[in-house]
This record gives sequence, structure tokens and C-alpha cells, in this order.
Amino acid sequence: MTPEFGAEISSLLQRCTIKRGSRQHGWFLDIPESTEAFWARYRSNFRSQLRRQLRKADAHGIDLRFVTEEELPPNYSIPQAMENLKRLHKLRFETLNRRSFFLRADFQRFHQYLSRQASTGACTACFTEAIHEGQVVGSIYGMRATSTYLFLMTGFNPRYADFSPGALLLYHTVEELIRHGVRHFDFKCGEESYKRRWASGWYEKADLEVILTPRGHLLRASSRTGEHARRISSRLSKHSEKLVERVAT
Repeated sequence: MTPEFGAEISSLLQRCTIKRGSRQHGWFLDIPESTEAFWARYRSNFRSQLRRQLRKADAHGIDLRFVTEEELPPNYSIPQAMENLKRLHKLRFETLNRRSFFLRADFQRFHQYLSRQASTGACTACFTEAIHEGQVVGSIYGMRATSTYLFLMTGFNPRYADFSPGALLLYHTVEELIRHGVRHFDFKCGEESYKRRWASGWYEKADLEVILTPRGHLLRASSRTGEHARRISSRLSKHSEKLVERVAT
């Protein structure tokens, strides 16, 4: 949460134990009212690079579409869009040889439920997809409210990395948000370089733990112990791998 909201919560729960966690930077883009104003916002180098990427994708037959419950392609559904996102995200992280929290079963259950139910409330689940030869090769997933879009996850087929799918998907998303009158794009927290390039500003966010009962203290202590054990195990594993490499050489 933001420092201001955290301070408000703390003032209302003065009798509780409150632990403040690490602070992070979040990034946002104030979306202009037109695509012309969008292009005018950035430096010439950014504009030239993005235009080259758009022309290259178009020349190779890569199409882009915006998918919501109200704007579904024929014989397509939001659960299918989520499965495509999951498939592409997994492909991307396997190429990077990294694990992703998004692929965990509990996160998948939450987002599958959220994407199905969001359109019945104040938000709309949105997928921006890149299509090549009838196949979804890139996807961005987020939630759109009346004035704000929350970026949640992305994925793409690494075979298409030369086409800069991330930039293509982001631009098409902004185009659609302009069409819907959305004025705020929240990239969330993270130090990824593309967020810095696209954002018009940043905000600060901090974790806040509110402990209400003695059982809460026990749960927090147990959680901290587990995290500490996992960090130690990870360090030992990396150290063992380095020893094996040295012996092998």
C-alpha cells in the first residue's frame, strides 16, 4: 500500500502490532486523450524505435487484438485467454531458466476466478493479444476500471522476441485505453527497464502487517522462520552447484 494509506491504517489500529516491511517503487503512465498526444510525450528516439517495431510486426503479419467479455472474438472465451497467457508466460520463464510465482497453483486459482468474475463487478478483465498465423504468440493481462488500468502479467513466445512483443502489446493496450477513456495505467512495482521507459511517474509502496491476536504473532514467527530456512537452503544449493562446477573443471 502507499505510505499515505499505511499511515491512515496505522492511526485507526493503534492498539494492534503493526510491522512495516520493505518499500518498493511502482510506476504509472498518465494516459493522454489521444494517440497524437501520446506520441508527443516521448523523445524522438523512443518514437522512432516504436514505429520501426510496429512496421516490422505489420510486415510479418502479426495482428493485435483487445479481448474482454464484451469484445470476444468468435469461439473464444476469457478462460481460453487466461490459458494462452499462462502457456506463453511459462514458455518465457523456461527460456530464462527462472521460476514464476504466477504459475503457482494458488495464484492460478485466484486469477482464473478473478478474470471470470471481474466483469460482473466494477472491473473488466482485459487481454491484449498478438496473433500470428492464427496462434496467440503474446499476451498482456490486466484489469480495467472506469479511470484506471492495472497491469497484472505478460507472456510471449520467445521465438518472436525479435519483434519486441512487449512493446507492441503495451502500445496496443494504450491505444485501447484511450478509446475507452481510461486515464491512468498502473505498471505496479518492479525495476524492469521497460516500466521506466514507458512511465510518466512513480509512486512508493510498502508492505504492512497488522497483527491482531497472539495467534497472529505465532503465524508471523512461523512464516519468518520458514522464509529464513528457504533462503539458507537456496544459498547452500547455489554453493553446492559452484563446488560441483569447480570439481568438474
